[in-house]
Amino acid sequence: MKVELTSEIKSSLLKNTTGELKLKYKDGSLTYDYDEIIDDQIDIDIRRPDFAFINDYCVPKYLLEKNNITSNTEVKVNILFNGEKWNVYKIEKI
Repeated sequence: MKVELTSEIKSSLLKNTTGELKLKYKDGSLTYDYDEIIDDQIDIDIRRPDFAFINDYCVPKYLLEKNNITSNTEVKVNILFNGEKWNVYKIEKI
């Protein structure tokens, strides 16, 4: 078997979407939404979300940290299918 680098792009493995990024926070076995923490004044540091969702796509913590996202916000994301699931790999605030 021989592996070669190519500039070919398989567009069926890539997606872009825009919408509201909704932050999520873990506290023990419970998960809270950003709005729930604000409205109910739950004692969780809102500057440190554990993950987020845009539509049905999960956004990992490291991307939230990298983009300094600390509240629900409108974003555009790039998504890649890794063979098993769709992964958000880039966020752009809009």
